[in-house]
Amino acid sequence: MPTRAEWEVDPGAHGPTLPGEGKEESQPPVVPPSGSRQENHVSSAFDRVRRRFNDWGRIPKAIAAVSMMAFVLVVVVVVAGVVGSEGNDPSGAGGSSADGSSAAAAEQRCVDLWNEDTDRAEGSRDSPGELVKGPFITAGGDGSPSDVYVAVGSAADFPDKCLITFAQSQRDLAWQFLETGSTEEPTLGHWGYPKTLDGGVSALPDSAKDFNAGVDQDGRISLD
Repeated sequence: MPTRAEWEVDPGAHGPTLPGEGKEESQPPVVPPSGSRQENHVSSAFDRVRRRFNDWGRIPKAIAAVSMMAFVLVVVVVVAGVVGSEGNDPSGAGGSSADGSSAAAAEQRCVDLWNEDTDRAEGSRDSPGELVKGPFITAGGDGSPSDVYVAVGSAADFPDKCLITFAQSQRDLAWQFLETGSTEEPTLGHWGYPKTLDGGVSALPDSAKDFNAGVDQDGRISLD
């Protein structure tokens, strides 16, 4: 058996190595210091807390956004209600204005139609103005246009037809002329012969006493 000195000179020539030689020494596992594990744990816990606070911070912002949207919606609804109430006034003020303009236009049509027929047949028996002039203005020499009250409107039974009422205060006389829509005989142009009311002015219905016009010396009428 070689001596140790001989074996160290040429190890391969003397057989296997000594026990324990020629092997890599195993390294023990690296274990991080206990202080490092504690720091990682604290850092993770801090991150969780920070994220939680961030989440809580977003809650008031979300509430504020929802509140703003609700406020805007309420404003829109209120404005729409105001505009709608103005366009559909339950008091009828807007409708009254439109109805008033329409009624005035209808009354003026009746006046124009009356005067047209009066001028067309002036001085003849076919003139409605001439027919009125005698008993209402010149009869007995004591009448004047200022004593004659005229109501221009439409017939209750025929809303599209003109109805003109003449009332004489001194003689308690009342006549009504209804638009006929025809100029053929026996008519006074566009007017039928007058309806004479027994009982005079007091026999007129209240709807025919809305005196809104006057008459001139020639039997022509005009709205007040």
